[in-house]
Amino acid sequence: MVIVVVSQGKCGLSAGTVRYLVAMATADLLSIITEVILNRINNSYFPMVLMDFTTACRVRYVLLRMAIDCSVWFTVTFTFDRFVLICCQKLKSRPHCEG
Repeated sequence: MVIVVVSQGKCGLSAGTVRYLVAMATADLLSIITEVILNRINNSYFPMVLMDFTTACRVRYVLLRMAIDCSVWFTVTFTFDRFVLICCQKLKSRPHCEG
């Protein structure tokens, strides 16, 4: 829901902020999907299946780690970007072209 609403661009946010928020929402959604669907449901209803002993287990693990790591680093990047924007006005880039 957040991905659809924010990506429409009618929220009054800058393009960079929209990209950050969409990336964060996508990574969080991927985390939820991989953790809940691929891990919790599989382990609860199918405790000893072939998926635990094949390459599907490795793919499931890689997807989960990738989604969590992306979610964390998007949050860190967004927080640092907002910090620079609010607190460090001298670090804000100057326009290179005036026209």
